[in-house]
Amino acid sequence: MFEDLVIHTPEMYIDVTIRAARFLLAYPEIPVHFVHFEEMVENPVEILTGVQNFLGKGDFSKAYGVIEPKLNRSKPEDITNDLWEDAEFTYEKFCNGQYEEILSYFEDPKRNFNRMKRSWRCPRYGQQVTEKQCHGCRENAVIRGNYKNFAQNMRVDWEHEPCLFECGYDIDRNTNEYKTIEQSINENFWIDENWLKK
Repeated sequence: MFEDLVIHTPEMYIDVTIRAARFLLAYPEIPVHFVHFEEMVENPVEILTGVQNFLGKGDFSKAYGVIEPKLNRSKPEDITNDLWEDAEFTYEKFCNGQYEEILSYFEDPKRNFNRMKRSWRCPRYGQQVTEKQCHGCRENAVIRGNYKNFAQNMRVDWEHEPCLFECGYDIDRNTNEYKTIEQSINENFWIDENWLKK
């Protein structure tokens, strides 16, 4: 039943770790003790003893027998995802206490993680869209046709609306390649189906 369930996804890990990095930078006096899941599963007595020593109290002995190697059921490398590179970078820097490097790394809007989170309201489509959807709209006539049909059904006056992606939201274009709102409306590629050949 759960064969196709994705257990490891880097999106949440990156998001949570960025938040933790901000917190730890704001409160550097808070001590931190790292526990790695794989090491915990392989050697629970040593790792839990380290946690107990770090906390200075508690009895972890009852947990020793509960943690078994068979709990390590899935591997991140079994899941295809464009964010593994960002997640690996985040993991390495976080474990080394390099919190500022994590935040600096993700300031770049072209990072895959940031691209996946970007969204805005498309005036032509009348709905919230992502960068991936905009690329699909520009590159695939079927996708574009579906968006056009939806817009018409929603009574969006799409013929007189701009494409924000070509007006400044496409971060891969040079700024001199962006169209003005007027140009985007006048050169509406939803009307001209031969726009890709130009």
